[in-house]
Amino acid sequence: MAKGLTVRGHPLVWTVPKALPAWLQKYPYEKQLAFLEHHVRSLIAATGGRVQLWDMVNEMLWEPSLRHVPERDWPHVETADELLTTIEPALHWAREEAPDARLVLNDYGLEVDFCQGVTAAEQRRRYVELITEMQRRGCAPDAVGTQAHVGKWFPMAAVQQTFDQLASTGLPLEISEFWAKPGAHPCPEGRDAAQREADLIRYCEQFYTLAFGHPAVEHLTYWGGEEFFQRDGYEPSPLYEALDELINQRWRTRARITADEAGRVRMRGFHGRYALRWADRHGNPTGAKSIWRQDTAASRPWWCDQAWVSHQAPAPIALSDARHASSHLA
Repeated sequence: MAKGLTVRGHPLVWTVPKALPAWLQKYPYEKQLAFLEHHVRSLIAATGGRVQLWDMVNEMLWEPSLRHVPERDWPHVETADELLTTIEPALHWAREEAPDARLVLNDYGLEVDFCQGVTAAEQRRRYVELITEMQRRGCAPDAVGTQAHVGKWFPMAAVQQTFDQLASTGLPLEISEFWAKPGAHPCPEGRDAAQREADLIRYCEQFYTLAFGHPAVEHLTYWGGEEFFQRDGYEPSPLYEALDELINQRWRTRARITADEAGRVRMRGFHGRYALRWADRHGNPTGAKSIWRQDTAASRPWWCDQAWVSHQAPAPIALSDARHASSHLA
């Protein structure tokens, strides 16, 4: 896509009345399922392969299966087996149309309680049970998504707990619809406008940092974005500038290193893609290479590829302009 942006398709399946045409209920269930199949296949085909990331099913933990939509009574809690009467065939249709696409389940209300009758802990348990059953049936998604925006701003302990519990499925995690609305401040009393804005920035930085540091999280989408701009969209907001500085400055590794007598260099850096350039003792460029660093053993020292670094002359080698770009935060 233009300027290297990744498009996220949202969603392929959402069994709520506002996402289903009213005329669908005129037909028997088997015909409704056939219409849903046509919808999934045609929507993917219409993108011509340009969209390779999809929210496969949206908010299934709170909604009925397709055949139970007429009986919907929110919050509508179904068994995993019943949910899979819709999800399992839909995922197979999507796989046939887009075998290389990343298909993600997407849900909310997992961090803190926000309605009576259903708790966040119960929904996390149900989510893990659903994924486990899908894995057993051979129809697992490629990642587990949490929207991370319903309710007041979350305590970071609740966010960590949610990440850890969802990661127990063994699948990557995606924060699919994060936002932090100023009006959702948990305790605005006595805080003036500048203090509330500083609180918003601090909360978003904490959330982003926790997501960036969790080994299972591979994606974060900020949903909406009016908080990012001011003056009718003509000027970036302080929140935008703070997150830009966090992602593009603090989370990028830039270093100039001199190799030891064996031609090796050692440094600490974030996991991700590195652009390396090296020169001889006189500063003359002698090579360049891109490498991908994704070892999860945090205690293991980071060695630049010894084979290509040490093959230079045994004199010290200056490694300049080593830059890292985070690959999994949008």
